[in-house]
Amino acid sequence: MRRTSRTRLPLVTVIAVTLTALLATLAPSAQAAPVRWRDVVSRADVVKVFPALAREDLTRGVGNPSVSHPSPAGCTPTETRAKKVLWFGNRDNWAARKRGFYTALVQFRTVAEAKRLVTDMKRYVRACSHYQVGSVLTVRVRPAALPRLGDQRVAYRQVQEWSTDPGVQRSTIVYVREGKRVMAMRVMLPKTVPARDIARIARAGAAKMG
Repeated sequence: MRRTSRTRLPLVTVIAVTLTALLATLAPSAQAAPVRWRDVVSRADVVKVFPALAREDLTRGVGNPSVSHPSPAGCTPTETRAKKVLWFGNRDNWAARKRGFYTALVQFRTVAEAKRLVTDMKRYVRACSHYQVGSVLTVRVRPAALPRLGDQRVAYRQVQEWSTDPGVQRSTIVYVREGKRVMAMRVMLPKTVPARDIARIARAGAAKMG
């Protein structure tokens, strides 16, 4: 009776393969690390796309571990808890602005939490196309074009009509999810921002967010 020959791997090869597999399981993924400033768009990134914002006072900071956003339920503001938030741009006084930029990179504890935020924003765009905030503000929302970025994405244009100053404000808002992270952006200019410019700044942010 003939014995079937078996190919024997050299011991060194077996050890190398085993170590490679072990290191792959031990090495943390990029998103296991907390968000860092290199993951957020910079002033140079913003001004390259929007030269009109070159003189804006854009600062950065670490936000509270939550993200403020409109809710599809009643079209009212709400907050969602997060693990860490880094923000860059015009932080305050948006109600008085005609131009500005703001972005937040939000890290959640789970993918499900991150997915829920972007899903809620998609529902908001569908449910809140036209609504009133008291007697002083009318808000109109419509979907905006966005290239395929990350695992989930949504963009919309927002027109706010105040009964007092500043009058009419036009913004484009973007949300992009990659794993447990969500990048939110808001661009405000006196005229509607071209879709190509929104795509450029969204790509720059998505490329950095990890």
